[in-house]
Amino acid sequence: MAFDATTNRPILATWDDVRDGMMRVLRDASIMTLLCSVLSTCDYMPFGSYDVRHDVVDDDDHHDRHDHHQPLLRILGLFHWKHLGDCLVIAYFFQQGLSLSFSIYGNVIQCTLGYKSPSMMRSPILEASSPSDFWGRRWNVLVHSAMKRGVYKPVRHMTNSSILASLAVFVTSGAFHEWLVHACFIYDKNENNDSFYGNYGGGGVRIGSQTAFFVWNFVVIAIERFLVKNEIFANYARRVPRSLVPSLIVMTSLPVAHWFRDPYMYGGFFRDYEMCLAMMRRKAMTT
Repeated sequence: MAFDATTNRPILATWDDVRDGMMRVLRDASIMTLLCSVLSTCDYMPFGSYDVRHDVVDDDDHHDRHDHHQPLLRILGLFHWKHLGDCLVIAYFFQQGLSLSFSIYGNVIQCTLGYKSPSMMRSPILEASSPSDFWGRRWNVLVHSAMKRGVYKPVRHMTNSSILASLAVFVTSGAFHEWLVHACFIYDKNENNDSFYGNYGGGGVRIGSQTAFFVWNFVVIAIERFLVKNEIFANYARRVPRSLVPSLIVMTSLPVAHWFRDPYMYGGFFRDYEMCLAMMRRKAMTT
């Protein structure tokens, strides 16, 4: 719910708020229906089946490089256009999927309790102005607020360090997602052996990948805090066109986004999610 900054009491929803909430639900549901309908035809990898864990960056059908070249090729693979494209699509999928969930719950609150519900996903991929803005003010604002009250402030009070408090938030978020992906849809998951997911199954998921992804983003934010104090960097940053800033911010996480994506991908989450939507399918040809 939205709270008044002066009285700290919930703000009552107007009819305009209810109308806008309903339109937001319809918009987000339409986007997710379209996304799932299109992406399900290519196993949610529209740019190909490139996998940084197994593929290398040289010719697609030739993997005869010497072993001592493999680590470098793996690193270069993080910047392969297929890998970046697939990760970007899934990142947008999660942004819109969370936006739909929040829109539904928020609209229920507005219609039943009468309190205004703010937007919890504020278009981070398209409008973020910095990594801190992405994670702190645009991506999943509800969880950010809970983490700020429940983790950041207590650790900040105990250590008097904003860096340690921020690290604690990202580690906690990583630990929560470790539990989420393993307990909710990977543990004892039945594999569908004729699908992309069945070929990898739960065995393709590495414990710690979620935490590693969030710790990486903590490092990005820590570097940001250091660089913004540098006058030379600040001068160059101001010259970057505003339209390019969100893309540059997303690129700080995109090469390692598979650390977050893979458990969902190989655990069959996307196929399960389709059951919640009205899907558009191409009619099978009969003979």
